[in-house]
Amino acid sequence: MADTRNRTFSRLVEYCKQCGIEVKTSTKARGHQGVFLHNNADLRRIDISRNLPPEKVIPVVTHEFTHFFHHNLDPQFENLEKIFGVKDEVLLEELAAVTGFVTGNTAELAAREEIKSIKLKIKEQECLIKLKYPEFKRSANFSEFERYIKNSAAKYLLKYDRVKVISNRKQVVYSLDTIQQDFPDMPDAYRAYINLRSLQRKQGRYSRKLNGLKKYYSKPAELFARFVEGLVIDRERVAELAPETYAAFIERLEFKAFKRIKDFLDIVWSVDL
Repeated sequence: MADTRNRTFSRLVEYCKQCGIEVKTSTKARGHQGVFLHNNADLRRIDISRNLPPEKVIPVVTHEFTHFFHHNLDPQFENLEKIFGVKDEVLLEELAAVTGFVTGNTAELAAREEIKSIKLKIKEQECLIKLKYPEFKRSANFSEFERYIKNSAAKYLLKYDRVKVISNRKQVVYSLDTIQQDFPDMPDAYRAYINLRSLQRKQGRYSRKLNGLKKYYSKPAELFARFVEGLVIDRERVAELAPETYAAFIERLEFKAFKRIKDFLDIVWSVDL
């Protein structure tokens, strides 16, 4: 299977070359699995991460070649109507299902699990605070703490988990990891509150990440690229998940404008990977 995969990849690289695209497999692909690069000086290049597992190379080069094809068909990547001949809203649900299949929703699931874990830790810190201040509410001012923190260098930890402060011309490092050693006289409830605030910041970062993933995966260019990537991973599964989208795309492969993507897929479909 490895030999077949390598021969197929070599044929795909040669086909990309015929289309004016250079394929590189020795880069970090700018931190991604792969990336399609283009500019107004006729640069056309696909970078495949050198750290990619062998079995993912063909799906990833397919993904990036699809970006190339999409860019030629619709340089603004504005919608999917030019590709499928059907209004976007008809296709979005099916394409989202294929994206979930291709990605396994791993990044989103990981972010959701992390948020869930953070919420439990926030609750733990809240319980510690309520041992001393039973009326404490996260949404209300914690006046006792605010009076205390004004005169403590620990106030910097309300914004940063680790911070360097210049005091009397000396550099001092404060960290949540060493808060008990750095501030041994601080009441436990106040340390718990500082930890709670840190966890809230962390939760916000993961929430923003989750929202960013949703926005990224819902872009027309990404929906289409993952649809075609799915076709080389498991064509039957994609047809099952997205019957209308699949039928429209297969029909349009016969169009002259679709020759490049058709020829690319024919190379992949001609062998059993």
